[in-house]
Amino acid sequence: MSQMSRGELPHSTFLTKKEWRSIELWLYTMEKYGHYSDDRLARKAKKKMGLSYDVLGHGSFRVVFDLNNDYVLKVVTRRMGFISNEIEMDLFRECPKHLRNYLCPVYEFGHGWIIMRKMIRTVSMEERDHRKKLVKLEDDFLKEGIHPGDLNEENLALSRTGKLVVIDYGHFSKADFWW
Repeated sequence: MSQMSRGELPHSTFLTKKEWRSIELWLYTMEKYGHYSDDRLARKAKKKMGLSYDVLGHGSFRVVFDLNNDYVLKVVTRRMGFISNEIEMDLFRECPKHLRNYLCPVYEFGHGWIIMRKMIRTVSMEERDHRKKLVKLEDDFLKEGIHPGDLNEENLALSRTGKLVVIDYGHFSKADFWW
């Protein structure tokens, strides 16, 4: 897993220098679009960055691009996205191994962006087995002092082997940060 900081020249395995610079430019200008709806902001971010990748989805704080190589790029669209990226990177790096296996792997991160493994199979909570696994997974995180905030169907996928994987854990928190 490699890390880059703001202003540093890119050494990315996944991003070109031009892509990296377009992300930096977006991060510099994104504040003026903060009043946009989530959908409109994701469209504006894609247009402003000029990345050739398809948008897989977005949340309130980040937009997700398909890098067309089994990886995704999550780029910040609002300030809270910086925190979500940092949480995902830190948690993946520091989480106990038995729980890390349930987190979508982080491969690279930099100022305002993070690259993770792409998971394609969606999870349906209509399947009783998935609901039971989700409850157990939530309990397992809590036992380790990790609050799995926003752990729901939209933030889960299935691995190639059929295991539940959390693809968005940017709202998780360690117990020592709870109020």
